This record gives sequence, C-alpha cells and structure tokens, in this order.
Amino acid sequence: FDARRLDEHESLLEAAMQVAGVPPSFIFNDFGRNREVQGRYKEAIKLYKLGIQNSLDSHEISVIRDNIQRCKQKRWKFLFS
Repeated sequence: FDARRLDEHESLLEAAMQVAGVPPSFIFNDFGRNREVQGRYKEAIKLYKLGIQNSLDSHEISVIRDNIQRCKQKRWKFLFS
C-alpha cells in the first residue's frame, strides 16, 4: 500500500461496493488494510470481521483471520511501547 494514495484507494473501494460481482469480503478486507496502514487497528479489525462474515471461501477467511491477529499484535505492541 502506498500511504500517500489511501484516499484514492478508499474512493475506489467505495465505488467497487456498487459493482455487481465484486465480492464484499474482498472490499472489506481492503478497507481493513487501509485502516491498518493508518494505525487505526480497532476499525481495521471491525472491517476484517465484516470481510469474514461476507466470505464463503475458507482460504480467504484464513487470510483475514491472520490480518486480525496481526492488528491485535500491533495494538498491544504500540500500547505498551
């Protein structure tokens, strides 16, 4: 992710929500990644969970769970450093 282009990426994701055939799980996962890059870990975790709720693919769910774990680790690391 290019941190300087997060607003542009966010706009594209919002537009993608209106496109038929784009899996919502993919969109929520990317929204979560944007929040994670911004250091907004709680919001990222909520969006990742929405991604899991909208996914039917076991591998994708596993990847999103890993994203959640990474955010939790970062929250603890930055909370106590």
